[in-house]
Amino acid sequence: MQEWYEASNSSSLKPDEVDTATSPTVVYVRKEFVLVPATEGEQGSPEHWTYKEKKMTRTEYELYQDNVALRDYLDMIS
Repeated sequence: MQEWYEASNSSSLKPDEVDTATSPTVVYVRKEFVLVPATEGEQGSPEHWTYKEKKMTRTEYELYQDNVALRDYLDMIS
């Protein structure tokens, strides 16, 4: 499974936390979203999102979901 890496989106719309639609074989999981305001000037940029992202196969994503569910359950009962 890949490590988290920095990513960005050129849209002002917040990306989905879990993207299963972009690729038939890869699931993109995202966290720590930050909306970056537009800047003006010669090197300006439009408003956009930055975030951490991880690519997983669909099988890896199923295991990831199981681990997250187990962690949440253990947090709840402890």
